[in-house]
Amino acid sequence: MQIEELNKEREGHLKEMKSAGEKLKAMIIRTNGKYNIGDTFRCENIIDDNEIQVIDAHTINTSMMPKHCHPISSEYIVVVKGSLEIKTNKKKYILSRGEYLVLKCGEEHSSKPLTKDTRTITLLIPPEKAYRR
Repeated sequence: MQIEELNKEREGHLKEMKSAGEKLKAMIIRTNGKYNIGDTFRCENIIDDNEIQVIDAHTINTSMMPKHCHPISSEYIVVVKGSLEIKTNKKKYILSRGEYLVLKCGEEHSSKPLTKDTRTITLLIPPEKAYRR
């Protein structure tokens, strides 16, 4: 592919990610410092300082959260209770208590709690904040 074609492909992908993010934002319902993401999760931000976000999420019902991505953050999802299915464009993961998954910045994914008592802690961190050895 030529550089122009690659740039057009990249621009199209960024538009798709923005659209998916806007759809997800439209599903967020805020009340008393907590918020719902659609009818899947009830969330509370433990930390939200415009750079790092830590989210405590409890299952409302076991429906699939729509596909989305986080264009400026890597996402670390830790299951603290129950189990969770996460689908990326490449693979499907089933996580149980104590297991976690790291999603790269911009990686499209959807998730579905597999039990009614599923609880996760999610960290959204800009990739430049990661320490690598």
